[in-house]
Amino acid sequence: MMKDINAGTLARTIVLALALINQVLSMTGHPVLPIEDAQVETLVTTAWTVIASLIAWYKNNSFSAEAIAADKELKARREAKKEAKEALNVAMVDALQTLTEDKLKGESER
Repeated sequence: MMKDINAGTLARTIVLALALINQVLSMTGHPVLPIEDAQVETLVTTAWTVIASLIAWYKNNSFSAEAIAADKELKARREAKKEAKEALNVAMVDALQTLTEDKLKGESER
């Protein structure tokens, strides 16, 4: 199962874990960032935690086998939809081309 986890999901989760660890250390009085002013340090670590949390969970993070399978199915359906649209576009262009050719033939016969 672990081999199927997306690299982006893993990276976002690691960044989130590091931000949370940093926040806990900061709250317990262990300065992680070399800033003397405690208020600035708290603001920076809180901002880091909030930003990392938002980035980490903005995208769909699939860890279970079911979620990974659903992601694959979604990707396949999106690809099929894209191919169907492309086929429809080709058919429409062909139909317009045929209509144009027929019209031109009809005008030249007059």
